[in-house]
Amino acid sequence: MILRIEGDFYSILGSYYDGASDENIERDINSKLFQTQNIYIKIHPIFLQKKKLKITSLEFKGDNLEIENTINEINSDIQRQGDNSKGYKCEEPNTWSVFYLLKELITALSSSNYNFYRGQGSDWATRPSIFRPLRLIGDIEDEINFYEDFEKLYQQVSREYPDNIKYIELEHDELIDERADELATLQHYGLPTSLLDVTENPFIALLFMLESDEFSNPQIEFYKFNPQKDADDSLLTFTHKKNNNKRIKAQKGAFINYDKINRFIKIDGKEWNLSDRYRKIDRILVKIILDLEGYESYLDNLRVDSKELKEKEEQLKVIIKEEKDKFFPEEGGSVNQEEIKKNKNEIFENLRQELMKKLNEFHYFQRDLYPDFNDYLVHLKKKYKPYSSQPSFTL
Repeated sequence: MILRIEGDFYSILGSYYDGASDENIERDINSKLFQTQNIYIKIHPIFLQKKKLKITSLEFKGDNLEIENTINEINSDIQRQGDNSKGYKCEEPNTWSVFYLLKELITALSSSNYNFYRGQGSDWATRPSIFRPLRLIGDIEDEINFYEDFEKLYQQVSREYPDNIKYIELEHDELIDERADELATLQHYGLPTSLLDVTENPFIALLFMLESDEFSNPQIEFYKFNPQKDADDSLLTFTHKKNNNKRIKAQKGAFINYDKINRFIKIDGKEWNLSDRYRKIDRILVKIILDLEGYESYLDNLRVDSKELKEKEEQLKVIIKEEKDKFFPEEGGSVNQEEIKKNKNEIFENLRQELMKKLNEFHYFQRDLYPDFNDYLVHLKKKYKPYSSQPSFTL
C-alpha cells in the first residue's frame, strides 16, 4: 500500500538519515532528489615549494556530452603543461591557478544554465541541518533526535517571541513558502531547519566553502533551476527579504526547501519514492581532491637537472624519501595515520589561504556576508582561536 506521509513528517523522513553514512545518503536519498554529475579537480604539492600546488587533471563523471567536451578541452590545457609544474593559466606554480580553474568552470557551467551555487568545506553528503546528527541528551533513557523535537521547538519559539516568529503548520501546503520565511529567520539565528542555503553568486558560495571549520576535499555545488517551474514542482524556495534577516539579501540567497518533499513523497513499506510530478534538481558537484597517486609518481620521476643539484644528488634523494614518508610511509615507518592526516590538512589549509587571498583581490570578503550586528560580532570572534596549549573555552 502506498501512502503519502501523514503525522510527524520530520520523524519519518529523518529516520532515513539517522545513522546513515554519506555514501548511503547519496545513494538512498539524494539520488531521488537530485540528478547529480561530478567533476574532480586533482591536485598535489610541488616538491620543495611549500604552499604551491600543481593541478594534475580534471575528471568528469556524468552523462552530459556538452559538459564532458568542455572538461576535456580544459584537461588538454592542463596536460600540455607536462612536467613544467606551472599552474593552470599562470606563469608560476601556485594555488591561484586553482582559483582561475574554478572561475573558468563557473563561466562554462553558467553558459549551460547552472545558476545557483553552494559551497562546503568537505565532500559531505548534501542534507539540511535539521537532519544532521544532533540529539538531546538528558535524564531520560531514550535519546531524542533534534528533528523529532523541531516542530515543538518552533511552536515554543513562536509563543515566546510572537513579534519575531509566526508558527505555520507544515500541513498547510498553500502556506509552505510563508512557513519558509519563518524557518529562514530561525536558521538565521542559529536553529537548524529543513532549509538548505544556495546562492545566485558563485563567489559567495566559494566564500562559504572557505570559511568552514573543516576544510578537506572541499566542493562547490552547481544547481540548475528554472525559478518559474521549479517553485511548484521541485524544492526551490525564495523567501522574502525581511528587515530582521539582512543576511539573505547580502548573500543573494535562496533555499532548497525539504518541507516541500511532503508534496511529492509516497511510502511503500520501508521504501519511499517521489511522484512523477516531482522535477529532480540538476546539479554538478565540483570536488577538489588530493592526487596522492600522482604525487607519488611525481616524486619517483623527479630529475636532477642543474649541475649544482647534481653535486647534492644523494642529499636530494634523502629529502625526497622524507617527503614520500609524509604520505606513503613504509611498513613499520615512524609516521602514523594522524601525522599523515595532518600533512594532508596542511596542503588544504594552504589552498584555503591562497583562494581567500584571491577572492579578496576581487573584493569578496567574508565580513560582507554578515550585515547584521550580531552576525558581524560572531564573524569577528571566529578569527581568533585559543592557543593550542590552552584549554578550549566559549564566551
